Amino acid sequence: MKTLAIFAVFLAFGAFSASAQSNTTSQTTVAEVKSIDLPTPEQSAKSTLKKLQVKLNLTDAQVAELKPVMESKPAVFQAKLKQVLTPAQAAKMEETSKVVSKDLE
Repeated sequence: MKTLAIFAVFLAFGAFSASAQSNTTSQTTVAEVKSIDLPTPEQSAKSTLKKLQVKLNLTDAQVAELKPVMESKPAVFQAKLKQVLTPAQAAKMEETSKVVSKDLE
């Protein structure tokens, strides 16, 4: 009977210490979250526009037309992008998006 009681005590301590360890290692402090360096919307828009310029060989005029709508709603930007692209650029963008979609599946 003594051994059963001792076993129960050790089991309880083991479970408690295991849960305490998992809680301390998975908690993220507010300071850690604030220290994450996320890009601003402006930086993200600039980066996206630069990638599009390289991949689709956008002209400076096309970039100038897209820049004002970069930070707007995605649907507005997509509509403007379709207006600005040449047929060859639109086909290249469509092909690229198909490849990306297949990779995500």
